[in-house]
Amino acid sequence: MSTEKNLSYFDEGQSVYDACGEQTERILSIIAGNYMGKNPPLPVRFRGFYENGILCNREGRFDIDLDRLLPESKAGQVSYVKAKFYKEAEGVHAFSMKCYGPSRIWLNRKEVFCSGVRDESRREAPHRLEFFCRAGWNEVMIRLKKTPGGFGCVFGVQDAGWGWITFLNPCKEQEGKLGFAYTMAMDEEAAGGEFENMERAVWLPKEYCGRSENVIREIYKDGGKGNYIYGWSALRLNRPGTARFSIESCGDIALFVDGYRQLEEKADGRLEVEIDLKAGKHNILLRGRGEKEAGWKLEIKEGTDSGEILTLSLPQEVAGIKGPWLYLGPFGDKQEAVERQPALYGLFGQEERYWRADAPGVVVRPSLENIAFGKWNYPLGVTLYGLTRLSRYLNNKEILNYVKEHMRECIRLYEYSLWDTKKYGFPEVNNQLARISTLDDCGSFGSAMLELKDSEVEAQAGKIADYIAGYMEKKQSREPGGGFFRIGPKGFPDATMWADDLYMSVPFLSRYYLRTGNTDYLDDAAGQFRRFREYLYMPDEKILSHVYDFMMDTATGMPWGRGNGWCFFSLTELLGVMPKEHRDYPFLLHFYQELAEGYMKLQGKSGMWHQLLTHPDSYEETSCTSMFIYGLCRGLRFGWLAPNQRNDALEAVRKGWHAIITRSVDCKGNVYGICRGSSYSFTPEYYKEELLWIINDPHGIGIVLLAGIEKLALESFLQS
Repeated sequence: MSTEKNLSYFDEGQSVYDACGEQTERILSIIAGNYMGKNPPLPVRFRGFYENGILCNREGRFDIDLDRLLPESKAGQVSYVKAKFYKEAEGVHAFSMKCYGPSRIWLNRKEVFCSGVRDESRREAPHRLEFFCRAGWNEVMIRLKKTPGGFGCVFGVQDAGWGWITFLNPCKEQEGKLGFAYTMAMDEEAAGGEFENMERAVWLPKEYCGRSENVIREIYKDGGKGNYIYGWSALRLNRPGTARFSIESCGDIALFVDGYRQLEEKADGRLEVEIDLKAGKHNILLRGRGEKEAGWKLEIKEGTDSGEILTLSLPQEVAGIKGPWLYLGPFGDKQEAVERQPALYGLFGQEERYWRADAPGVVVRPSLENIAFGKWNYPLGVTLYGLTRLSRYLNNKEILNYVKEHMRECIRLYEYSLWDTKKYGFPEVNNQLARISTLDDCGSFGSAMLELKDSEVEAQAGKIADYIAGYMEKKQSREPGGGFFRIGPKGFPDATMWADDLYMSVPFLSRYYLRTGNTDYLDDAAGQFRRFREYLYMPDEKILSHVYDFMMDTATGMPWGRGNGWCFFSLTELLGVMPKEHRDYPFLLHFYQELAEGYMKLQGKSGMWHQLLTHPDSYEETSCTSMFIYGLCRGLRFGWLAPNQRNDALEAVRKGWHAIITRSVDCKGNVYGICRGSSYSFTPEYYKEELLWIINDPHGIGIVLLAGIEKLALESFLQS
């Protein structure tokens, strides 16, 4: 008989209960404030990128095809490729390497990989590599040798969807640009030492050093003739004054300042215009169309009435771009949206154009480099759902605005991310949403998006919701009875059903039913519980196994706490919207009561539930404890529990919440004991010894908030 494991996550006297007692509203505010403080609403970064350089494949790994980039190279020659990346904290990160020929990798000037003689002939067998990365900047360099078999490699992170790293060009003259730098092919003898000659090597792509008045012609060449091209820049005045513009054009030209047209002429020569401007920053937009060639030249005459010297600058910060102009086009028609308000968010025109830099071959790409804010993934969906509910309960506009801004950052870049995926292989933003391949990629965050009901982004959110619903209905893999299951990529367990996927699907389907009124989605959600119960239910304990393996034709028999929590949580979400006259309502209600009975019996002495529910020697896990509290509170409020279960449920909620605020949350609002993202196993050792807890993981923060909100709602219900 195993002994119950009671782990102290922090020192005695440091819990949020020690600081606040039973003041639940205050506790929830502290948790939310701590999370938002650690993940501030930083915007997306915009960076320059060589569109004909080293691109990603569909798996998010860089296809370093030097045969394409260096077509004059000869067998036996070598080239070096390098990039830098930033890590918030030190630790091991998984990478993937597929060799086209002899290859070596250095990380921070330490050799970490050298290919073997079989790698040339086994190009379809990538290596999984784990490198220790330091906190701060890291630099990776790859040496590649050309053979008759190929020249290059495919390199990147092992799991681009979850472990994406932004690689930046490390050369000083390219500072801030996305991507890799590479050398000209050189004879192996001339390469010299791996590092001493690298500083003198010619690194490509080279920085553009042309004259800005010619750059439009070089960017668009014949594609600009007869088409509209926009140029966007900015002008700043420290004091009010008159700005004097001189424009040289060979066709139609229009000048807009802050969205107002100041000039529109058909000219073949020089035009001048004076504009009175207030102090501050002003958007300068030029629209040109030349029948013979693209381009124009704009100058600002020196000085203003006050003697201030005026110069143009980038209208918004774009790292790695030095010129003062961004360009958009070519277009067959005028783009009124651009003229009203140029912006770096979204595409323009039916041709789907995006901004280019003031240099040939260099485009602007948004890059999401924040740890959490602005990202789209399922744990953050849980967190945002909790923050949304809390903002309403407390009538807290600060929390609500934080959630809205996070959502908007994802939604505003949705169409761009789809376009970016098609054009460059793998987006730097919204990489899970743009390439949905599992329920993890869409259901949780999609559900939180629908819960927000933000009118400011409703149109785009509706498109995304329709896209997710279409994926679940037509593309997500299902077993013959219609239950969702997973077909993994090569090297990943194939044909499995996970309890987790009830959360990844049912809450979204429930909210999408409310949005559309289409009962097909309600029926599908209810059907999932029938199928999952058939495969995962453990009748003796009245709980669920984590996974059913169809290849083995058996359930794992491992009652993972959070997997069960996902199920219980999602069942209450569905019961909360399902009409009682629905044919599946009695089944779902009975299933809820069965699970409630099973979970209440397995609550630990401290009030927490354990990582493996039937293994009291596994650690006390915060996210499942919170979800059981959530589900029981809702059952008490909505009358789903059997009469003989209600007193036990009240006591379980009381004990559970007291355990959370005394054992899992410290006085600063840090949340401990949250199991990290999982794989699965047939053995308890994986869940107890390998699948360990971490602090402030988004898998658990939102759930703790939701549990607290439901406890408050239950208290109000009982007092009414």
